[in-house]
Amino acid sequence: MVNHQNYNKHDNLVYERKFTSFPLKNQFLIYIVIYLFVSVASQTINAETKILSSSEKTQIAYEIHGDNDRAIVFVHGWLCNRSFWKDQIKHFANDYTVVAIDLRGHGQSSSEIENLSINAFAQDVIAVTASLGLSDVTLVGHSLGGLVVLETARLNAINLQGVVLVDELEGEDLFYSYFYKIGAWLMLKFGYDGVIDSMVEELYRSPATHDLAKEISDAMKETRPVIGINSLFGEGHYFDYINNNISEALEDVSIPIGIFNAGDAPLKHNFYNLNQELLITKSIPNSSHFLMMEQSTEFNEVLESILEEFKLILK
Repeated sequence: MVNHQNYNKHDNLVYERKFTSFPLKNQFLIYIVIYLFVSVASQTINAETKILSSSEKTQIAYEIHGDNDRAIVFVHGWLCNRSFWKDQIKHFANDYTVVAIDLRGHGQSSSEIENLSINAFAQDVIAVTASLGLSDVTLVGHSLGGLVVLETARLNAINLQGVVLVDELEGEDLFYSYFYKIGAWLMLKFGYDGVIDSMVEELYRSPATHDLAKEISDAMKETRPVIGINSLFGEGHYFDYINNNISEALEDVSIPIGIFNAGDAPLKHNFYNLNQELLITKSIPNSSHFLMMEQSTEFNEVLESILEEFKLILK
């Protein structure tokens, strides 16, 4: 590393003379090698992004890593994208086939603004998973994505080994009132960026995570406001699903479910419509809503333990 305080014009001149005295043919060769390296790297990155037509109007972007019989499909949360799972992709790709999806309207998927219901998101997850021929699959969804994987399991259209809901539910009694929803709509409609910044700042009070908080906030604001708003409001969309579908979905699911939260682990009896023998609750104390990014090492270890417990339940 160059010490910029001691790096003067004389040093620069010596460096320039050394470089320019290097044979031109060899310089040209170096440029070619660098160009080829960058080109190959770019092709590798691009090759990881796949596009699937989930419906006539909707194209879903996803990436796939690893080649194993067991698979994990990661589903991001509200306003997020598949890059939020980068630490998990890297960790689990050695032992699993790992898929990360951009939900419709998010990331590199098509900018759908009409049908942004939890069921529509779930149909996209089913389409990608089925197209890859995956059979031994665990779905992991963060925040809104937790509802998406729950709905995917309820639809029972693909062979699943379990679903993990990350920091979305503490029980079945959550209810959003009409006045709460009106207030949320007004705030997002007329102060979208400010609401996102305030929300993320509230989640990250520690100075140690300030840079990560800004990274998250900036990424979330890349999603168009109309998509952020429409995904929350409407029949079968986020707030409506929470109010009217949670208990029914939990009752219908017949595979293991992991509830993995930041802070305290939820109490099992809060999920009274769920078969208790299928339920696993975990947590990471002193962590924030984006625990898979803030404390990725511990998150990965806990997720591994959930996957092992799923296997024991299914025996």
